[in-house]
Amino acid sequence: MTVLDEAKRDPSGRTCFVTRNSKNFGPDGRLHPELAAEVTEAGVTLEYLSDLKKVLARFAERRPVPHDDARLQARLSARSTTAWLHQFIVAEVASGPFEACVVDLKDEALFLEWTHFDGWLSTPVVEIIGWSDEADYVAADVSRLAATVKVLATGFARTLGFGFTPTAKLVAFTVDVRVIFGEDSLTALSVSGLHPVEDEHKPAAASAARRASTAIQEDLW
Repeated sequence: MTVLDEAKRDPSGRTCFVTRNSKNFGPDGRLHPELAAEVTEAGVTLEYLSDLKKVLARFAERRPVPHDDARLQARLSARSTTAWLHQFIVAEVASGPFEACVVDLKDEALFLEWTHFDGWLSTPVVEIIGWSDEADYVAADVSRLAATVKVLATGFARTLGFGFTPTAKLVAFTVDVRVIFGEDSLTALSVSGLHPVEDEHKPAAASAARRASTAIQEDLW
């Protein structure tokens, strides 16, 4: 109703309604039929945008940014960024069943099979191991940096073993998160599926796995 009231201020113009709440307002970028009928009845033009990537494409100019841009590196190295990614991984990526590689630190190969898990058992160790597709989105006099961040997550996960007995395994995976950096906040534009750790990142994963293992032992102690 607030959006319709705003649109009625200038019925000849176009009003944009931006929300991620597709459940209440409509999936696939289309308003629910009853809401669309209200827009028609109000005699206004309403553009419904449920994807922030579409908002950026609609209103912002995308400018390339060097990989070693000092502003971007400062945001990527900030503790607040790692803390946000940690919360995002726990809440959005692996809050329920997920897949990961079992890490055996005693095995020369370091990583074993890709296995299903039903949730984290310990607080995961989360770190940035790379980034790509750097950009600056500019709209009016506001600009926001963005990058696709490759995140490494390691820690203990829970799975059901033989006879449905809960079993804890040390695991690792990577995930790519498209992040846009606000002044005091971060937003995920998109997130990939979970991936096995690539060979070049296995040393970092092994180091993170050792830290995760040490942390849980200290907690138990």
